[in-house]
Amino acid sequence: MSETQSNRAFWVGVAVAVAATLLLFFWPRVAEELRPQPRRAHVAIEGDDGVARSASINVEYGTEVTLHAVLEAETAGGESIYYTEAAALEIDGQRISPERLRPWDRPEGLAVLWFTVEGKVPYVPISDEGSLDEWQFEEFFRADWPRTWSIRADVTSRHGVHLPRSEADRERSFGVQRYHVRLELRQPDRPAYVQERYRSVGADSVFELGDRFPTLSVELPGPLARASSVFGLSQLEPVGDLPPSALERLVALSANHFAFSRATLFRDILRDRGPTLDQLPWQIVTLGADALSWSDEVSAGDFVRVGGRVTVLFQDRGLPDQLDDQDLCFDFERGTRIRSLAEVFTEGARVEWAGQR
Repeated sequence: MSETQSNRAFWVGVAVAVAATLLLFFWPRVAEELRPQPRRAHVAIEGDDGVARSASINVEYGTEVTLHAVLEAETAGGESIYYTEAAALEIDGQRISPERLRPWDRPEGLAVLWFTVEGKVPYVPISDEGSLDEWQFEEFFRADWPRTWSIRADVTSRHGVHLPRSEADRERSFGVQRYHVRLELRQPDRPAYVQERYRSVGADSVFELGDRFPTLSVELPGPLARASSVFGLSQLEPVGDLPPSALERLVALSANHFAFSRATLFRDILRDRGPTLDQLPWQIVTLGADALSWSDEVSAGDFVRVGGRVTVLFQDRGLPDQLDDQDLCFDFERGTRIRSLAEVFTEGARVEWAGQR
């Protein structure tokens, strides 16, 4: 080998060594820049068709529903990919191709925190426009839920977690619930330090997005459908004479399934039956032995009232096949609750019943 060739080989070797050193030095930064960069979080709800959607869905009672956390990230080429456990995904109405879905496979730790998005309080007396302005949606952290990418959907209200409730009320699996998730990126060597936090749409977007907000609605079948559909919503109850503008807002909130009042609820229940509540064929009944029969006369969805307090019958729970004070009803007094008739009406009260048959 000539001296010129030897020098050339030497400098080529030096160049390769320098390049290798620079590559080793800068590779972590280059690799980080080449990796997909997280941008935003989503909640996607999967019903019985196997597709998780970042929108409102309605399912039949008894359907198994899964909530999926989704972290959208952008590749170096500007394409979006989605970290999730969902097998099929739809974001903002657009179906995502399977090759753009992947599980979280990065070294950073990622904490999944679930929230429900509900009215600030379950019951609000509305006396004027100002009362409506003060009521808003709020994000409630669900510390009782698993901190995993995918969880079974739960429609129970955060407001009821610490309140004394009947077993049927605690185990309720119908109604409306809205969801929010926060994904916290943490370094492997500093798990307590939150490096970045990504949020899905939250309380400030409910009115704007409407049925595009991640919402699960589960109704009971048959005559209980409408009454069961308001569980989980705030009850905004008029007090006194409201101005027309406030009444219009109440009706709109009910029509869009943001909240409800007894007036709008009973109007909707009776819509296909013609009369108003006062025009129903009410009859005085006794509760207990020799009372009306569930198999022949009484049925779920019937009305039972004492004075102006009207309930909707739910289940036969006391004496078999007899209307008695242990049977369950939907009560809409200062919020939605499942109660026994004994919890609603005092002993010896004048009880009236109006059936749907």
